[in-house]
Amino acid sequence: MNKYKELFQRNSGYIPESLQDKISSTRLLVAGCGLGSAFAVSAARIGFQHFVLVDGDTVDVHNLNRQAFFQRHIGKSKVESLKEIILDINPEAQIETHMGWLSESNAKSLVDKVDIVFDTIDFLDLPAIVSLHDEAQNQKKPLFSAFSAAWGAVGFYCPPTSKKKSYIREILNLPDGSLQGLSYVEYFLKFFVTIAPRLNPEVVDAMAQVFDKMKDQKPCPAPHVVVGAETLASLGLTMICSQLKGEKVISAPELIIIDFTNFVLQK
Repeated sequence: MNKYKELFQRNSGYIPESLQDKISSTRLLVAGCGLGSAFAVSAARIGFQHFVLVDGDTVDVHNLNRQAFFQRHIGKSKVESLKEIILDINPEAQIETHMGWLSESNAKSLVDKVDIVFDTIDFLDLPAIVSLHDEAQNQKKPLFSAFSAAWGAVGFYCPPTSKKKSYIREILNLPDGSLQGLSYVEYFLKFFVTIAPRLNPEVVDAMAQVFDKMKDQKPCPAPHVVVGAETLASLGLTMICSQLKGEKVISAPELIIIDFTNFVLQK
């Protein structure tokens, strides 16, 4: 038995050999390696072994409550720290790291390198998010996006399409063309209001406070718990594996919203 098959032999029964072969050869772009770190580690554990990791941030102590890092990574690059963790799981993984922010200038070259895009870019960086989504659509590459929501997560799948407007512009009701000068707070708030009835009230209350503090366009860290990060990872990985298997995945602009409190609390 070769090393790869030995490492992932317990997937058998849930992942057929044909799907495992696709997983082993598929190249993933993980854009945003904070919450994206939870997804990348899960992806490595299921057998993905070709990664392009993009993030300009370093690990801080307040990241450790939900991201995949450890005390030894504090002060170090998130992409290099994540590469180290993935290689601890699969030493044969091939990982390209980019210590810097995704932007309109590098989105094309980064999307060029991969088969599938996974987006967990901080929603504060609206031009970066839209540049990534626009480029994935231009190249007809599947894109999956997710963000944590307290005891759950929100995710969506943008399939390859010939439509002119990217799904993220449709979801956030953004205009065509340049986004310079537009308020990310304004557009994300409008989007958030539309999905608020489907979210845990704790999320709605917490984010209302965040949006209020961000009125002056200054970042305000949103609250997170590890359940949201792990749900984000599991949701994203399930969508991607289902798509690779050839199954029909719910696609944008429809959102998948998971709240575990719906399953554990008596009504």
